[in-house]
Amino acid sequence: MEPRIDYLKSGRGVLEAMRGLERYLDQSGLDRKLMTLLKLRASQMNGCAYCIDMHWKDLRAAGENEQRLYGLNAWRESPYYTERERAALAWTEAVTNIQDGHAPDEVFEETRRHFSEKEFADLTLAIASINAWNRLAISAANRSRKVPTGHALGSSGCIAQHFHDSVCGIRASIKQRVEDNAFQRCSSRIGGYAKNLWNVQMSECQTSPLRGREGFLPDDK
Repeated sequence: MEPRIDYLKSGRGVLEAMRGLERYLDQSGLDRKLMTLLKLRASQMNGCAYCIDMHWKDLRAAGENEQRLYGLNAWRESPYYTERERAALAWTEAVTNIQDGHAPDEVFEETRRHFSEKEFADLTLAIASINAWNRLAISAANRSRKVPTGHALGSSGCIAQHFHDSVCGIRASIKQRVEDNAFQRCSSRIGGYAKNLWNVQMSECQTSPLRGREGFLPDDK
């Protein structure tokens, strides 16, 4: 059966509007690693499997400590986060779970102690944006489709399929460049990030139940 909504075919304006939000946030000045951490936490709360997988890998590729990733579900009891991160995580949970207390004043006041007025506005937009992405992806899902255990697409429908196809293409391109030694000609900044991403993807592929299937790296011979 087809996904509920094919945004690439019938809703490109929706995707462009969401990308506009991301472009603004990218140049807002907020720390990108912090924003990605908040995206991961909101996606955990909303149960968006693809977004959890994507933002987890983004953080690993950016050099994030795995201890902090594994402890994110229990960040209040974990000693791995700064006071600024804790304030942002508390606000993320309050805005994501808006029906519980309607973003209480005490959470707002604590968060504002760590962020300027503009930063706070951008922070709230970042939280709203990832919640929108989660809801677009989950609501578009085709739940009748059986997905192999461990598959990153989980509950994310046609949006996730689009991103998954893109990632597979990028992975194949990076693999070819490595084989051609063109990888060594990357700039230090892009090359460093790409190497980290390559290592993460290689690690995931080695343990994936989809190893050897179409779109993933083949089994070693």
